[in-house]
Amino acid sequence: MSNSLDALDKSILSLMGDCDSSWENNWSADGLEYYCEIREIDTGNVWICLEPITLESYEALELTDKGLEKVGAGRSYQDVAYFRGPPGPAPGPLKTMRVMADSGTKRHEYIFSYNARPIEFRPYGLGVMKMSVDKQHTVLFKAGRIIDVLTDRDGNDFVASGTDLYEFGPKGMLVSLVKATLSMLERIVKMLQPHRAASHSGHNMLLPNGWSIRQITLMKDLVLHVPNPSTVYFFYLANIIVHGPLELTYKSD
Repeated sequence: MSNSLDALDKSILSLMGDCDSSWENNWSADGLEYYCEIREIDTGNVWICLEPITLESYEALELTDKGLEKVGAGRSYQDVAYFRGPPGPAPGPLKTMRVMADSGTKRHEYIFSYNARPIEFRPYGLGVMKMSVDKQHTVLFKAGRIIDVLTDRDGNDFVASGTDLYEFGPKGMLVSLVKATLSMLERIVKMLQPHRAASHSGHNMLLPNGWSIRQITLMKDLVLHVPNPSTVYFFYLANIIVHGPLELTYKSD
């Protein structure tokens, strides 16, 4: 983690705003890699591994605490992520726990940071789950990226936080089953939700009615401060998580 932070240009750190580079367990600076989450079953509190992890190592995580379960893994959509503090209004370093992964060929200890607390969730259209989440999250996209921006029916902008989801959801196996079922039903309900849009990243998304998607090309680094609480949408059919609403006034030159 510290090596990744050391590699960040000081100008990037300054762009992130009021951040503390000494809180190394609040940062993810390794780019578009796979990361994973676990959660406390009783409270729903989420712990994220801010170190890149392979899917093999994710499968091999040893959750010796029976009160914990895997949430899933996904590829980071942002280049740099920073949690301004734990759930709640106050800034500060995140609490951590250590979890071992033993794949048989590799044994490694991962550090997980307490970063999010789900407030509520409910279904939202075909294959979409809407959540309200208590998290303090700032993300950076580097110049040269082309990013997808989703706009809801009320004009609010959302940007992906994760793509290529793997068993992502409160119950990964159940979500996978529901996702497979929804895929079969997609053709049937297309007439009810006909708005389909292909994103730059190659995801053919079935959008809720009144939603739209656009791409912007970044001519300079872009920093987004996700509000707290944030609204998060899981698009299971497209394997994407988006969060917001964001104050996105950036225009491609």
